[in-house]
Amino acid sequence: MSLEVELDRDEYFSKTELLMRYAKEDSNNRKHLTNLIVIDLVTSLEVFTERAINQFIKKYNEINLKTCQIQDRLRLEQSKKILSELTILLNHKHKDNKSKEKLIEIQKLWSTGNNFKLDFKPELPHGKHGEIQLNNLFIKIGITDLFESFKIKSPNQSYLDETTYLDIEQFIREITEKRNIAIHEGAPLHNSVTIEILENYLLFTQEIMKGIKNRLNSELTNHQAIQETPPRFPQ
Repeated sequence: MSLEVELDRDEYFSKTELLMRYAKEDSNNRKHLTNLIVIDLVTSLEVFTERAINQFIKKYNEINLKTCQIQDRLRLEQSKKILSELTILLNHKHKDNKSKEKLIEIQKLWSTGNNFKLDFKPELPHGKHGEIQLNNLFIKIGITDLFESFKIKSPNQSYLDETTYLDIEQFIREITEKRNIAIHEGAPLHNSVTIEILENYLLFTQEIMKGIKNRLNSELTNHQAIQETPPRFPQ
């Protein structure tokens, strides 16, 4: 059983790199392609995040943890989801039986020794983008510190410079804002986004996706180790 979240670099970046080559060849190309490159990078990051979390959930559920082996943070997130569904059901009297089922789910979730399955569909809300929305997807699976858990070095540093690191959330905010301008306003970005900036955007997006993959795989490894430790039930 493989417990690895995967990242196929070519799947997400082959098209972007082709557009980058064309943009570098001619200034007129850059004028027409800059918007497409920015939009493509944001889309790739969002699609990868949803797919990676979906992979994580499937592989997490293969581990077969008990409720007493998981963090309270994760149980709280699952409880919020169930309570949201219950609130909708309570407005319909003919769905009382389903309402009871939801109450039983919560009871099992907070009891000792029951099987636990992570139930969450990782999708960004329609029309919502940016670092907050991405972060919320990870919070739903119990990861509250994603963008603090890995570092990306800023480019063009000499050996004499003090190492500086990318503010990941600020970067995602910046490139998402540019994406929104390109899509909703139709404004050209080439006057403010140079080839060097585009290269950095590409590099940073690749590194963020690697960081996400590594963090999810680290979580799976930790959960696997917990599963292999016999659960201790209260006396």
